[in-house]
Amino acid sequence: MNDLIEKYPDDVDLVYDLGVLHGEAEDQDRALGFMDQVLSRKPDHYSALNYVGYTWAERGERLEEAETMIRRAIELKPDDGYIIDSLGWLYYQRGLKQIAEGQGDAARASFQSAIEQLERALAQLDKGD
Repeated sequence: MNDLIEKYPDDVDLVYDLGVLHGEAEDQDRALGFMDQVLSRKPDHYSALNYVGYTWAERGERLEEAETMIRRAIELKPDDGYIIDSLGWLYYQRGLKQIAEGQGDAARASFQSAIEQLERALAQLDKGD
């Protein structure tokens, strides 16, 4: 991948792909570093926006920023079930935090939003997904 990136330095999708490979190798911090590179060069790269937003949601951190990124990715690609799924997962993670903080009503609302988004994502995805 590094050779390809060196050969095609303007191809941000190669940088994105390298980041995904690091994520698959359980090196999320390095993956996020590559996503930062992608987004600094192409701020509306919907896949990188979704990747960062989902990763932060998965970690239960920076949920407000993660939501902003995922919502921007949805604006750019509104019918992508994987991006919609990320928003649902973010709401689920937010609900878990709210439960831990004793905010039962807020958690119920977050879980309801999670269900709505996950059902919406399911309608967009192939049955095998």
